[in-house]
Amino acid sequence: MNDYIVAAEQGYYMDPALAPAACGPLQHWHRDEPPSLPPDDRARGTPIRVYVNHGRWIAECPGCRGAQYASRTDRRFYCVDCLNAWNAGAWARTLWPDDASLAVIEDLLCRRHVENRHWLPSESLAALELENHLHPQALVVAAGSGAIRLPGIF
Repeated sequence: MNDYIVAAEQGYYMDPALAPAACGPLQHWHRDEPPSLPPDDRARGTPIRVYVNHGRWIAECPGCRGAQYASRTDRRFYCVDCLNAWNAGAWARTLWPDDASLAVIEDLLCRRHVENRHWLPSESLAALELENHLHPQALVVAAGSGAIRLPGIF
């Protein structure tokens, strides 16, 4: 089991010749024409908020709902399904929680079994902590460690 939430850097093969955000679209390319990405590397338009689904950081296309792993280090998104038609074919920026919140979100989620690791941008840190408290069956308890203590709950 992972003790981290998987992002593009762990979920895709990272070709050192490519920017991390390009690796996902090129590995998922399923069109008849050869793969192509926007020539302008700048992201523009409305940012896409990332979320966690089954222990994976996800960026979901607002145009067609296609989804890919989100990249921690290259915060751009390009949909292989609709080619970012909703964004005039340009790269879109991904919007992540701030670093402090990101660390807490991952800490709280990594206490759970992978299939229970979910987070939406609309969920507060307190809500995540409360979910862990209300659903102890979803938590992972390391061998010999006893019960998991949640800060601020007990």
